Amino acid sequence: MNKEQLIKDFLLSTIKGLVENHSELDIKIKNKNNYIEFFVIIDKKESGKIIGKYGRTIKAIKTLFNSISTNLKIEANLKFNIPSIKK
Repeated sequence: MNKEQLIKDFLLSTIKGLVENHSELDIKIKNKNNYIEFFVIIDKKESGKIIGKYGRTIKAIKTLFNSISTNLKIEANLKFNIPSIKK
């Protein structure tokens, strides 16, 4: 298993534990010149669970992501595609 797949599996297992609608969860990987971008796509109804109170949950996910990517010696960036909720 390659390093990209390890990180993707980590993100999927972590985020699946937070959201109820697993069918709307997707992770896209884009290889740039010298780093890899991971895009987490979720349903807008689940955005509050991912962001968490005061952004603590999303910050914790990013901290773990950075730790894992550093440990695997790859330069990676994590972005969340969270649709805005219009009232």
